[in-house]
Amino acid sequence: MVFSRGLAAHQRERPMRHLTRPTHAKVLAVGVGPWAGVLPRLSAPTTIGSRALTGSRSLLGGATSVPGRFIAVEGTDGVGKTALARRLADVSYETAVARLTEQETATTAPDVGAGTLVFVPRRQISATSTYAATLMEHLSTMLWHSGDAPDLSDAFWVSLQAAWFTAHTEAVVGPLLGAGFDVVVDGWLYKFFAKLLLQGCTGP
Repeated sequence: MVFSRGLAAHQRERPMRHLTRPTHAKVLAVGVGPWAGVLPRLSAPTTIGSRALTGSRSLLGGATSVPGRFIAVEGTDGVGKTALARRLADVSYETAVARLTEQETATTAPDVGAGTLVFVPRRQISATSTYAATLMEHLSTMLWHSGDAPDLSDAFWVSLQAAWFTAHTEAVVGPLLGAGFDVVVDGWLYKFFAKLLLQGCTGP
């Protein structure tokens, strides 16, 4: 995995220190290392069928497993994760949410999304919860539309990322997985973990 310098600010994930040369990163395991317990463990959304992973967190409503499958397309900045994820999917997030809304007033089977792959951008704001959407708007502004400065520590940005991925899991991805949709996202927290280690972060 190679990280290159010179990317525009909107293309990079926080924290955004410049790297002086291309750097090779080792493969990371989610939930281990100095940031374990800070960023959310996403074992619940990656469960398939009724099989729940050990230590999985509950989603909305207390569920520890979901019928849908979660797929993350990972790679370095600018390699085409979004284009690939969009081409793999059958429907968009908006279409899937519309089907969820229709199912709420119908007498159809609960797994309304069974067999359908939905593309969900990693920066997607919830369309199923007005309250979550309001908070995610603020998080989005702070994370990706607030400029770039060294005034705040990496721990601050890690906390914001943790809040974002938690909200995204519970209020964006979770309802789809719970309805039986399979979900593909254009990147997840794995690259963020890698960049933290490359930048010399040792813990919160």
